[in-house]
Amino acid sequence: MSYDLFTIRNNATLTKTILKRLRIIDQFQGALYELCVTASIIAAGFTIEFENEKDNTTDHPEFIATDPATGVRFAVEAKSRHRPGIHGQRNGKQWVPGESIGIVRALHDALTLKTKIPYYIFIDVNLPPPSSDTEYQSWLRELQATVEDCDNHGFKTERFPANGIVFTNDPTHYFLKDFVHPVRTALWYYKIGLATPAIPSPHEDIVSRVANAFFQRSNVPETIP
Repeated sequence: MSYDLFTIRNNATLTKTILKRLRIIDQFQGALYELCVTASIIAAGFTIEFENEKDNTTDHPEFIATDPATGVRFAVEAKSRHRPGIHGQRNGKQWVPGESIGIVRALHDALTLKTKIPYYIFIDVNLPPPSSDTEYQSWLRELQATVEDCDNHGFKTERFPANGIVFTNDPTHYFLKDFVHPVRTALWYYKIGLATPAIPSPHEDIVSRVANAFFQRSNVPETIP
């Protein structure tokens, strides 16, 4: 979190609202993931412009990203799946291995947003490390099926609202007191590009560019100029 704050502070206007949310236990998780996504976008070489948090007349994304080299602009939304006992969350049913990941609601909420520019959604699935590759692959199949279900049934009469969806997971907060081999706490992401988005996608593969930066930002430099 500290390096994400540093990255954003030196590349964009970090709103007072985000800092305030980080100090409120019920809002900490959402603000933390928003910081993660913002830092990833910046690490990918984009500039960002935060939306006006005081504008309650319409729903808006977390921020707008711009590629300085091409001028391409796109909207970004970030959602993090709440799970009881994690990041201070108190309500809800405890997740157990073998159950559904349960990201339908977060995905639907993000897909209701209307934009006039390409739109990318990031969702933190907030899971512990998979117990096996078989379990990990089952998660990926569920994520793919969930998106396909939304595409096939939720938006039959119109093109898909988003240009790409990136599911991410950083399980390190599940091991705050225990030493765990780095392999078990490895970050992962799963990107899905949509074939028929409502707004044509940029020529460049924005999803891959940002998803790769998701890993790059986790490598904090030893010295900061």
